[in-house]
Amino acid sequence: KFTVCLEKNLVKLMDGKAYNLSVSRAWERVYMDILGPFNPMAEGKFKYVLMVYDSYSRYVMVVPFENKRGDTVAEALVFGVFLKMGVPESCTATGGVNFGQQP
Repeated sequence: KFTVCLEKNLVKLMDGKAYNLSVSRAWERVYMDILGPFNPMAEGKFKYVLMVYDSYSRYVMVVPFENKRGDTVAEALVFGVFLKMGVPESCTATGGVNFGQQP
């Protein structure tokens, strides 16, 4: 599938250059989203993931967690991302209710 996208120029490879030129270093701007539920029948298992994407390096972190309660999401963000990578200068979320936005 990926080779078809390359042939049709749907994916542009950057040869190691910064993907987003409006940032000048890694972890300056990250984007976050919550994906799931992946298996709503699995009780007590990880049903969701927090996806964090660095716009400079295109590095992606995926942190699994059990539910979408605020304290669970905050714990995934702090312990799964910030304590490992540090706090980025700018975080952009999807604007959904998972990150405090009202619909």
